[in-house]
Amino acid sequence: GANLDFAEKSSLVTLRPHQISAVERMLIGGNTLLAHEVGAGKTYEMIAAAMEGKRLGLTNKNLIVVPKAVIGQFATSIQHLYPKANVLMLDDIKNLNQKEREVLTSRIASGNYDIVLITHDQLKKMSLSSETQNKYLEKKLNEIQEFLEANPKKGDNKFIVDLMEKYEKFYKNKI
Repeated sequence: GANLDFAEKSSLVTLRPHQISAVERMLIGGNTLLAHEVGAGKTYEMIAAAMEGKRLGLTNKNLIVVPKAVIGQFATSIQHLYPKANVLMLDDIKNLNQKEREVLTSRIASGNYDIVLITHDQLKKMSLSSETQNKYLEKKLNEIQEFLEANPKKGDNKFIVDLMEKYEKFYKNKI
């Protein structure tokens, strides 16, 4: 992470070396598991990765989904680490009707936010269109089928190929 400069980060907060490494891993690797113990700085790592990803042009808008109990604390951490961040925090949309949720989703999509912060419950209420869901499922199915075509079911591959065949059936059924 030595090549990251965190240009927009607050000078009042110093990230520890393991946090900087984790941010770089998230930016380079895509899927990353942050399995540090409590208090090791996972929240700052997620925030810094989101903001640096946007600054470097790797992301456009970052959606962070957190448990309802910590959304306020998470929003405060964003403001401590990146005081100039443009954040949309949605802490309670359970009482909105379908039309109001659609307006809110449009606001998220069209707004110039650095981070959109929502709870797990809210994410469940924001469904994707059937077309978007099917595109995703078809893409995953194609990836699995390409894997199966390139990997014969023998020797060490048998277990993984069997697993991929199960996933293939799952995605076909979903579609």
